[in-house]
Amino acid sequence: MIANNLEPAYLTHPGEVVKDEIEYRGISQRKLAEAMQTRYNLLAAKRNQSFLSRLRSIRKIAAVF
Repeated sequence: MIANNLEPAYLTHPGEVVKDEIEYRGISQRKLAEAMQTRYNLLAAKRNQSFLSRLRSIRKIAAVF
């Protein structure tokens, strides 16, 4: 949903935006996708309390050895 129900003057396909971005950055589509996915995975892990709890447990065990 667009704020205030405004519609753009012309339609832009998401693929065109991605194409322009990879050309501007001078990277491959694969590299862009890897960067977007990695960022998503890190943010998802930070918000997953179960995962963070298990990670704290592993750190405690590792510190003993």
